[in-house]
Amino acid sequence: MPVVPATLTLGKALPLLRRFGAARRRDAERVPLARAAGRVLAEACQDGEGALPAGHRLGVFDLGRLAAAGHAELPCVRRPTVALFTLGADRIPPGQALPPGGRHDAARPVLMAWLQAQGLEPVAWPVLPVLGSALDDAAQAFDLVLIAAAPGPDGLPVGLPPVAGHPSALRIDLGLTAPAVALLIPLEAGPRQPLCLFLPDAPEALRRACEQVLPPLLAGLLGEREPASIADTAVGDGADGGWPLEIEAAAVPRALAAGARLIDLREAEETASGLPAGAEAVPRARLLAEPDAFGAGQGPLLLLCASGVRSLAAARALREAGHARVASVRGGLVAWRAAGLAMQGEAAGEPRLDADARERYARHLLLPQVGVEGQARLLASRVLLVGAGGLGSPAAFYLAAAGVGRLRLVDDDQVERSNLQRQILHVDAGVGQPKVASARERLLALNPRLQLETVQARLDEGNVDALLAGIDVVLDGSDNFRARHCLNRACLRLGIPLVYGAVERFQGQVSVFDAGRRRGERPCYQCLFPEPEGAGGAPNCAEAGVLGVLPGVIGLLQATEVLKLLLGQGESLAGRLLIFDALAMRFRELPVPVDPACPACGGGGERR
Repeated sequence: MPVVPATLTLGKALPLLRRFGAARRRDAERVPLARAAGRVLAEACQDGEGALPAGHRLGVFDLGRLAAAGHAELPCVRRPTVALFTLGADRIPPGQALPPGGRHDAARPVLMAWLQAQGLEPVAWPVLPVLGSALDDAAQAFDLVLIAAAPGPDGLPVGLPPVAGHPSALRIDLGLTAPAVALLIPLEAGPRQPLCLFLPDAPEALRRACEQVLPPLLAGLLGEREPASIADTAVGDGADGGWPLEIEAAAVPRALAAGARLIDLREAEETASGLPAGAEAVPRARLLAEPDAFGAGQGPLLLLCASGVRSLAAARALREAGHARVASVRGGLVAWRAAGLAMQGEAAGEPRLDADARERYARHLLLPQVGVEGQARLLASRVLLVGAGGLGSPAAFYLAAAGVGRLRLVDDDQVERSNLQRQILHVDAGVGQPKVASARERLLALNPRLQLETVQARLDEGNVDALLAGIDVVLDGSDNFRARHCLNRACLRLGIPLVYGAVERFQGQVSVFDAGRRRGERPCYQCLFPEPEGAGGAPNCAEAGVLGVLPGVIGLLQATEVLKLLLGQGESLAGRLLIFDALAMRFRELPVPVDPACPACGGGGERR
């Protein structure tokens, strides 16, 4: 048993998973995997770092940092075979199968989809209460056995078999808030002597494993040899035979300066989140079908994908087709970002999204209409939200969640218990609090990075200009005509779009008034409601009542219009009034023309 360090440094941890896989792959050596794994560990601690008692598991290392160093994946001659098990030992009595649709069924499609995306054909066993002899059976024919089970209090999957105590077992902290630990075990049973990886089946743990644990492990299983480093071969040296199959991400800018081309092989829905600086987007299938059209036969061609698997397979295919000067960027986009290299648009001074923003707004980044540029625009935007009540509550939640950078929230009221039926920003414990204080707690709990300015005041002619200072869009969640007309006049003066919403009983309506920017082309609020109503002209919710969910529907429509305006996407409701009837569950639309006689905007002028 080799002496191993209590905690692996990052530099040693990075190649370890890969080398475990590579040790398994060396069939020609006829070395039992347990011995090979022991040799790998022994080589990893030659500097004499601390020792562990005999039989102790390998120390924990933070895999959350592993992505920061990047990793490489290699194509294979013989695809490795993979078995997949999901366990329910902590949920059901021994000997009984987990019911269809049970919790552990959720792990199977996640892992199957990821493995199939790597070109593998995993074999999935039925959901089992315990492994029993199934593990021995798998050891006869598979190179890698994946087992997903519920995490126990220590983060390790429950129901581990005795083999989990193997002295060369590698324990991997997945770096999540809740304890989640993967366990890699070299099996000695069976002729294949496979690697066995136990994974917690929590969604975040599975995602982290697919992103950071499995790629370097499969790299060793798939590879034929360790990849050449860019340091071993000068970029642009003209020696086709010496051109490396892989290069480090940090070396790409130098290669581009020397005349190489960088091709991003990801699909369109992936590149929507942004391209590396200097890259061209060419889907892999198109490049392989028409390599000469993209310079494969002319000069150095660098290929990049999400993690390096697809780009390396494509580089190998092009090599076999006779294009010698083709290389894959080791670790793909993961390594590119870890190296701090720029994405397109960032070099020109566009705000860069950090790791938290890229994870938080990942679904936005997939949308071509948003992407990195659009999300950066949202983060730099300023929205005034008038009212933290029925309309303001859902709108504030979704604007904060979407990444609107700065919200100014204005309301002079306090939370009452009768508000809780529809004003979802507030809770029972907050009754008696100012609404803006209650809203601050909820919104910052949702998105701590939100820049939130709360103003406990009633909007009027005396403070409206100050409240609109520096604002890009106004969302009106007020409940009286006086405030709406005041907002309308101020938005006309300052050229700010106003997103209007109102609810009563079972009906609500939404529109956008953008006459301040498009005078004479778009109506203002007063074109629709010419005269301010008297105090009793229109009942509010306290007088007429309202279905609790109705402000949620209208507030979300208002938030949608705000996001469209900030992004410059789609067709706004300017010039249209959208009316929702909850009882009939029907939307209808009415045109709102410009009123030439409007006292606020008619004739291109504006009056108080």
